[in-house]
Amino acid sequence: MHRLSRLRFLLPLVAVFLTNASPSGHPTIIDLGPLGWRFSTADAINERNQIAGNGYDANGRDRSFIWEKGVLKDLDPLGTRRLVAAGINQRGQIVGYEQSIEGAEYGFLWDDGRLTTLENLGGRFSAALVINNKGQIIGYSSTATGELLAVLWEHGTTTALPTLGNCGSNAHDLNERGQIVGSSSDDSCKDGAVLWEDGNLTQIQIPGGLQAAALAINERGQVMGAFFDESGHTHAFLWERNVLTDLGSLGGGDTNPVAMNERGQIVGWSVTATDAIHPFLWENGKMLDLGTLGGDSAVAVALNNRGQVIGSSDTGAEQDHAFLWEDGTMIDLGTLGGGFSFPAAINEEGNIVGQSKTPSDETHAVLWTK
Repeated sequence: MHRLSRLRFLLPLVAVFLTNASPSGHPTIIDLGPLGWRFSTADAINERNQIAGNGYDANGRDRSFIWEKGVLKDLDPLGTRRLVAAGINQRGQIVGYEQSIEGAEYGFLWDDGRLTTLENLGGRFSAALVINNKGQIIGYSSTATGELLAVLWEHGTTTALPTLGNCGSNAHDLNERGQIVGSSSDDSCKDGAVLWEDGNLTQIQIPGGLQAAALAINERGQVMGAFFDESGHTHAFLWERNVLTDLGSLGGGDTNPVAMNERGQIVGWSVTATDAIHPFLWENGKMLDLGTLGGDSAVAVALNNRGQVIGSSDTGAEQDHAFLWEDGTMIDLGTLGGGFSFPAAINEEGNIVGQSKTPSDETHAVLWTK
């Protein structure tokens, strides 16, 4: 399953095939087109190389798209709905939320051209965030009384997930087994990291009962998350078979996990002993500093099961560029000619999607491919 951290419209055929390689083996950046919009970004890619993303048009209206085999399709061809895509699965189904004129938000499912509004819990706000390959969808919905709750949409039914108390909950990820992770607040409104499975709620115990959230889960049932210590610093953790491991840091006070793969490798960013922010790769109890592209700071955004890591780094020239880190080497993925690029997702082939500035300072959705 692939999450979107935002696009669309029918684009004339782009003569690009994902099997093409640049002569040097360096990923080639491909402009997916401005589409006449003021902004666009590609946010997720599945193993079929279907790309989902978002943007906003000349009127400032939120739009979403799916790109496949050189053709970009608007999820709402009539352009009458304000859509924000949030996730795509291997079947090409896309979930997200729609913004109404009145300011309300409603979760949706897009499936092969059909757009379906998902039933909520009676409130004005809901969003579908992640969909697995079985079609199970997680997200959140407000109730008629305004409480915001984690929900599961399955077989046309909307189910509020159990909570630790009366202060709400959030679902962040699910796997193919239907295990869901997120956070739930107790009656004192303190957040706890939680796992939902078969309708049952398990709280992941954090030493000292500190505030925490579970952020990702893989098919092995390993859970990645974060908690705050008594000094307010952020710690990353891995939870497996009821054992919680603090991932440590690069020498500073904060570590923020961002993504985990099926091997249990975790990436994110951590503060160093010199108060710089660097990306890390954590594996088998060891945290590796991935470095930067020459500047003071960088962050990791995602990784695949091959251990290829993508992120964003200060280049030392007052620019932030997307990078690919592989086998100890960090590669500058470059831009469309502007001073900024940012990656959002990578698939198992190593194809990467994101956004880049152009020489005219527009932001376009892009694909990096070998």
